[in-house]
Amino acid sequence: MFRAVLACLLMLACPAAAQTLTAASDGRHLWAAVAPKEGSPVVIWHRASGDAPHMLNKATKELRGKLSGAGLAADYNKLWLVYRDNSVQVLRAVASETPSPWHYSSGIGRSLPADTRLRALAADSAGPWALVNVATQQALDAIDQPLNEVQPPPEPAEPTPEQVEQNLSIDFPPGLVMEDVSPAPQTEAKDDEAKTPVEVEGDVVADRLLRMTWRGWQMIPLPQDWPANAPRSALLVDPQRSPRPLLLAQTGEESPRRTLLVYTWSDEAGWQRSDYELHNSRRWEVALIDGQLALAQQGDKATVELSILRRGSVIRIGQWTDIAAGVSWSLLAIGDLALLLDNSPVDAQPPLRWSMMDLGGQLVSEPTVLKPDQQAARGRTMQTVTVAVVVMSLLLLLVLWQREPQGAQINLDEQTQVAAMWRRAVAGLIDLGVPAFVVMTYFDLDPVQLRQRWPGVQADPAHILPAVCVMALFLFHVTLTELLTATSLGKRLMGLRVCRRDGTRPTAWQLLIRNLLKAFDLITPWLLVLPLLSPTRERLGDLAAKTLVVMKKKMSDG
Repeated sequence: MFRAVLACLLMLACPAAAQTLTAASDGRHLWAAVAPKEGSPVVIWHRASGDAPHMLNKATKELRGKLSGAGLAADYNKLWLVYRDNSVQVLRAVASETPSPWHYSSGIGRSLPADTRLRALAADSAGPWALVNVATQQALDAIDQPLNEVQPPPEPAEPTPEQVEQNLSIDFPPGLVMEDVSPAPQTEAKDDEAKTPVEVEGDVVADRLLRMTWRGWQMIPLPQDWPANAPRSALLVDPQRSPRPLLLAQTGEESPRRTLLVYTWSDEAGWQRSDYELHNSRRWEVALIDGQLALAQQGDKATVELSILRRGSVIRIGQWTDIAAGVSWSLLAIGDLALLLDNSPVDAQPPLRWSMMDLGGQLVSEPTVLKPDQQAARGRTMQTVTVAVVVMSLLLLLVLWQREPQGAQINLDEQTQVAAMWRRAVAGLIDLGVPAFVVMTYFDLDPVQLRQRWPGVQADPAHILPAVCVMALFLFHVTLTELLTATSLGKRLMGLRVCRRDGTRPTAWQLLIRNLLKAFDLITPWLLVLPLLSPTRERLGDLAAKTLVVMKKKMSDG
């Protein structure tokens, strides 16, 4: 009674223990499904081996349903997910440049057969493998049907004379050797290929190994001595060594020393079994690391022991410390290193940390907290800024057009006309080109690199600094020269000037307003479409300040 009360108090004192963690890796991509607390939505986190150190990317905000306890399997850039309702989803990570190094797409796979429960999941380039527990005879019959109902081949029909003549006229290529195609002698079926259905009555408990194909889930025979309904099972895939996954099952749940059964497949001998005695009765995880079968077991005093399974022996090579009791952890492979991922209580979101160890038992990295990709977060911030600029521009246009629904009256003298659009474009390129040239020379950038660092394209403040300098110098020199001469460098070269709608010189406030709103044009260049839609070639800043850009008629090219 005292122990039960103490356990409850510990659970209340450690809220992180309520967090759930499921992870998968193929040695190159790491995926983790984390629920901050019981009942909260699960979030998928992802990172690739080449990503920046300790960086995480949020692959999805919320899943389609409740994830099965063993429902994650990874292969290269794909993550397979199985939900408690047996539906299947696949996430794909696609390399991207900005604002995050990865973006994600989702697809739907074929659901697992009805009345089955997922026990273990693995994946290779051809798709996922699933070890399922079948609960009913009807479901078992449906899965085993291709084996139980083997139809004899149809009797060949008598060939017609035309077919006989056609067959006799086939030209075989030179050098072709015809093999003997006489029937082979009948042999006894291998144990792993036995096709005798399980005879049960009523509800059943049986295991089946399934593989997803384009036609659906295909049943693959299990070993004859497979322990159905074992306390725990696992699948591991190594396509370079075997076309079938490694099967692992634990026996002896009630005994102090349990046995781990490992089944490997060979085309010559079929399924072969090796037995390993586990050190203790606590939880375990397995992973294939550089071709070695690694085993992690929860030890005493907040430790996790790492061992290698080899020739029937469990060879202990090292241990991780500071792994609190009740904390979720997973053993994964990253390259040729063993990685322990856990959600120990840390002040971070998501509460994930990792530590790596080589197969010699040496710690390569101490426990380190993983953090979300700040560049992606900044990218979302920049997108928000861009949207805010667009909304503000639209609201400003709406206010201006409602204030002057008939359009503004233009009173220019006979020698002045609204500037041609191409002249304004050339003048703007000159005004912007001067500060851009200065900044590119200072930061040693080319035009493409400068564009990649422009606000709205790039998010990192350290990267957008050159673009911010260009914008600042542009606004400064254009505003200053227009305040002094009502024209800028580019406008003077193209014979243009700024005036009010009656042709007189604008006030200082009008010039400040029209030039400050040029920042909107630089962040969202599509606003430069407005002069094309206006008969008086007015930008957003001109509309707000009631100004025009004009030129003398004698300079017009018609």
